[in-house]
Amino acid sequence: MVCKRREQRSEEIFLSAVYGRPNSAGRQDLWAQIRSLRTSTRGPWLLAGDFHSILSPQDRKGGAQFQVARTRAFRSCVDDSGLIDVGFSGPRYTWKRGNLFQRLDRALSNKQWLTSFPNTDVRHLERMGSDHRPILVSAELSVQRGRNARLFRFLAPWIAHEDFGRIMQESWQGGMVLPQAL
Repeated sequence: MVCKRREQRSEEIFLSAVYGRPNSAGRQDLWAQIRSLRTSTRGPWLLAGDFHSILSPQDRKGGAQFQVARTRAFRSCVDDSGLIDVGFSGPRYTWKRGNLFQRLDRALSNKQWLTSFPNTDVRHLERMGSDHRPILVSAELSVQRGRNARLFRFLAPWIAHEDFGRIMQESWQGGMVLPQAL
């Protein structure tokens, strides 16, 4: 996928939709494919979907006793591939069966993705006829500021200045957009 920034520069991004097989052997194939993709992927990369594995004990509640060994292969793949869990909002667990709850569905990315899309948001949505919650990934290109551009910072004491109201009114009457007016 090629994405154009506002400055009309093209940048290749890589998106991988993931489905991890429910059996261990099938997931080993997935881990090998992810490692292989990492070596051939140059630029921002996001992987999202059902990995059918958890990364830590916090990704699981209930069921039989937790076995750390079951997370090692996935954790190793993530670490070897330089991937980062993007995080999430919403309910913690994306899959449920009986009294077992797990976070099997997630988004992972490389550092380049987070640099290009620092506001990437992952939401766990409501279940709809499945034992999995769908996840919604939203990403927004970072706004590149020029070298001399500065962030606007508002200091609350400015409101107390005797000319504040007049200055604001004059700025707004000029038909300026918000950042320019401020």
